Parts: sequence; structure tokens; C-alpha cells
Amino acid sequence: MIFCRNVLIYFDQDTKTNIFGRLSRAIEADGFMVLVAAETVVGLTEAFKPVADRRGLYRPGDARVPLAKPAATLATAPRLTAMAGG
Repeated sequence: MIFCRNVLIYFDQDTKTNIFGRLSRAIEADGFMVLVAAETVVGLTEAFKPVADRRGLYRPGDARVPLAKPAATLATAPRLTAMAGG
């Protein structure tokens, strides 16, 4: 799950496109990304698709940006399984 709320509104279109590409490399295929109403992927990238009837909720699209590193390298990286707020 990626929460990217009230962040993208401060960047130009090219920077947003770059950010979405980077986020698409970080998210699992079955993951979700949450944006606020003022932010959208529509018209910027095919790396994420809106979830029908769920405003601000997006799934990875078919055009996810390819990984820059080989999958074997990523497989050895630690995974975040839980996060506690403080």
C-alpha cells in the first residue's frame, strides 16, 4: 500500500510522471496506491489505473515501469511486513 496524499500537488507534470514511474517499481502487483482528490494519474501515466467506484484508489497498471535492477537482487532485499504508528 502506498499513501501519497497531498504531495504531488507541489510538482510539475514531468516530475509527477517520474514519481509515478518510481512508485510503480516499488509496489507489488496486487498493491494499491491512495491519492487525494486533487491528485490523479489520469493523463500522466499508464503505470497505475483508477479502481472503479473508489475515488483516489489506484492499482498498478499493465504499463508498469520496468525494474532497473534484476529481480534476483530485489528478492534478497528485506520486505516491510508491518508498520506501527507512533
